[in-house]
Amino acid sequence: MSFSSQGNSFLAGMKKSQSLVGRDVVCFCGKCRLNLSHTIVTTSGKDKPERVQCNTCKSEHAFKGVKAVDENRNNSKGDSSMAERDEEVDLDLDSGGKALLGEAAVKKKTKAKPKAKKTKEDSDTKASSKSGIILPLSMLSASSEDKQLFSDKRAALKASKVVPKDYNIKTVLAVGDVVNHKTFGLGFVMAPGGLNKVEILFEAGRKLLVTAPKS
Repeated sequence: MSFSSQGNSFLAGMKKSQSLVGRDVVCFCGKCRLNLSHTIVTTSGKDKPERVQCNTCKSEHAFKGVKAVDENRNNSKGDSSMAERDEEVDLDLDSGGKALLGEAAVKKKTKAKPKAKKTKEDSDTKASSKSGIILPLSMLSASSEDKQLFSDKRAALKASKVVPKDYNIKTVLAVGDVVNHKTFGLGFVMAPGGLNKVEILFEAGRKLLVTAPKS
């Protein structure tokens, strides 16, 4: 009798020792989304794992067996999440850069007013300086007084019958002489213009021309 009870206890212990509960098994963890080592919590009637606990995240779930894990998918998700974070950082930097540029634009716009004022003053100065420049006689057009004076001298020339001299740089000219220039036409020597130069009144205006030195 005692042998029978001892035999039953021994068989029960053998059966218990052969149970899968507490053992480790590799299966798919839905939380980790990987095939990881799990501890068997309960088994089914056919002595197969029913519920397991992930040794990594410690979550308990139904035994799902080993599944094929798409590493590329996980990587793509990781890459997309990283890209999203990078995009957020870029947006923050972009907004910060725009803010800085906005402030710089405001400062630049504020400084543009005195600069524009300075440009206007410079233009006024240039205009005034330009009006104050004394142009050479060859660039001046005839004034109304010179036009009237030329008309009077031409009328007097017809009455006097003086023959004008053909102008060239070798011609000696003096005040009162009348010349005939190839370009300017009839002219009257009005005044000395400096060393070997004379001021001649033409219909187009006063010109400063070269004359030969007096011998």
